[in-house]
Amino acid sequence: MARIDRLFTDMLSGHGSDLHLSEGQPPKIRRHGRLVALDHPILTAETMRGYLQEICPAEYWERFLETGDLDFAYALGTVARFRANYFKQSHGMGAVFRTIPAKIKTLDELNLPPVLKTLSLIRSGLVLVTGPTGSGKSSELVCGRLESGWTSGLRRGPGR
Repeated sequence: MARIDRLFTDMLSGHGSDLHLSEGQPPKIRRHGRLVALDHPILTAETMRGYLQEICPAEYWERFLETGDLDFAYALGTVARFRANYFKQSHGMGAVFRTIPAKIKTLDELNLPPVLKTLSLIRSGLVLVTGPTGSGKSSELVCGRLESGWTSGLRRGPGR
C-alpha cells in the first residue's frame, strides 16, 4: 500500500471528490465544491516527492521532471480510481486527484432535465457544456453518450 493511499482513504471517507496536494500546504479535499484541509501535517518537498513518485510509473516520472506536467490514472485497489494531474509551480510540486466513478449514472439518476437526452442526437453543430468544478459536466456527457447508443456502435457517423 502506497503512503498516499491514506490520503485517498481520508478523502473518500470525508465524501470528497478531489484531493489537492501542494508543497507548503496541508492536503485538502474538495467537498461539495469547497476546499477543506485534512487533519494532516503541511506537505514538505520531501513528502510530496515521496507521495507522487511512489505511485507514478518510472517513465512517467521522468517525463514529469522534464516537462513539469503529467496526467495519468491511479487505482486504489478495487476501491476507487483517480485521474491524476501532477504539476510544478513557483513554490514546488503540486497534484490534484479527481475520483473516477465506478458506475456511470444515467441522466435520470443525475436528475437532469429530459431535454439533455436530445443533445446526444444532434448530428452537427457545437454544444457547449459549462459549469463549475464538480457540477457534473463530464458525467452528463458520458451518460448522454451511453443512452444514445454511441458506445455500443448503434450510431455511426457518415462513411462508417
